[in-house]
Amino acid sequence: MKKIIDKMFKGMRLLTAALLTCGALLFSICVQPAHAAVGDLVYSITFSANCESGVGVGIAFDGANLWYSCAEYGTEQSKLDLFRADPITGVVTASYNIVPNGGLGALSYDATRNALWAGSGLGGPGGGGEVYRIDMDSAKNVVGSALVFDVDSIVGNCSLDDGLAFDAKDIANPTDDVIYYSNDCMTTTIWAFDLAGNSVESFLWGGSTCIINGFTTGYNSGLAVGGQLLYEGSNGCSHVWVVDKATKAFSFGFSTVVAGDPNFRDEDLECDTSTFSALGKHVMWSKEAYSPMRAHAFEIEFGSCGVGGVPPITEGRMTGGGSVFTVDGMRVTHGFELHCDASQGPNNLEVNWGKGNNFHLENLTSAFCSDDLAISPKPPAADFDTYQGSGTGRYNGVSGATAKWTFTDAGEPGKNDMIKLTITDGSGSTVLAVSNSLNNGNHQAHQE
Repeated sequence: MKKIIDKMFKGMRLLTAALLTCGALLFSICVQPAHAAVGDLVYSITFSANCESGVGVGIAFDGANLWYSCAEYGTEQSKLDLFRADPITGVVTASYNIVPNGGLGALSYDATRNALWAGSGLGGPGGGGEVYRIDMDSAKNVVGSALVFDVDSIVGNCSLDDGLAFDAKDIANPTDDVIYYSNDCMTTTIWAFDLAGNSVESFLWGGSTCIINGFTTGYNSGLAVGGQLLYEGSNGCSHVWVVDKATKAFSFGFSTVVAGDPNFRDEDLECDTSTFSALGKHVMWSKEAYSPMRAHAFEIEFGSCGVGGVPPITEGRMTGGGSVFTVDGMRVTHGFELHCDASQGPNNLEVNWGKGNNFHLENLTSAFCSDDLAISPKPPAADFDTYQGSGTGRYNGVSGATAKWTFTDAGEPGKNDMIKLTITDGSGSTVLAVSNSLNNGNHQAHQE
């Protein structure tokens, strides 16, 4: 738990520093000012290692790390096609050669199996259509990989896959899992395959054409799913269309134009509900194909996506309270009952600190319950262990204050339960920021 806390503090320090400056360096990060609109640019990152071939389309998020792929292996001396990186700094922390003499395309994290699914790169052994499973251990190190199936005979020969999304659907039934798939050969068709490679369905991309430099273009590039929504990118049109995965009805969309990166175009997509949760934001990562290897994070509706193909959890509640200390030793006490569905009540949060300071929640504005694979409560009382939320209320009796928090339940007796909480007053000034494990007390997730 200490390592988790240290990482959280490190991430917040980096986020704070990045708010002060954005650099255009080979290795750079840039955080945009806080917004509250779908499609707003939240973060920009350049990874510390490029693909030697200069082409890499895949991106995935495993709840803690970003992963990106290289479509070709480069020279005989450098056959790396898969990289793990810190989502805040972009520093590569591990690299692998998965396909000998080949490369990888789009990526998607599977939280059910703690594995990455990967499409074919430009140098694969079968010429395109291959889908690989890459297994990891609990520390997110690659421990094995295998070619699971080949869809070339169904989707047509295409050497590069730039859209792939794993969907757990009903998490209680692993036999219904599917992989959404699209290739890079100007396709407007999206396929869904079961994990044996059998076609489940195919349907038209929900996007539309655009005109770039006098030429009409527009086809799918990039897929992501979590819950009921399917996110569909566009290669060249700088736009993401979001549809209901069952009915295919349009839900919403947003632009991915980045003012400081005019050559950016969407390739692979992946949902991230963790990295910017301290800011009260969930994001969709979009990967650029060409060097320098980089990605941008765009805000999506809070709770509209789940990591690893797992749908957002809307049933259940978390209760508890206790005391925690800030970094300068100030004691903070709290008590709460909060539902995973913000529309369900009662929802209460009370926080006290310092010399008589108090926050009282009046309105729960967002709620998101999830299962963090790094947390293993014993016994597990519910199918989630992490509660992210935000709301408005009274600070020292004055309405207009805002609170954003993450509470975790790491099992009994509660000493490893975490609280990460920020409270701002009506003017937007931060009056309390605390992130630590409980000194006394307990958080309890409840199944309903």
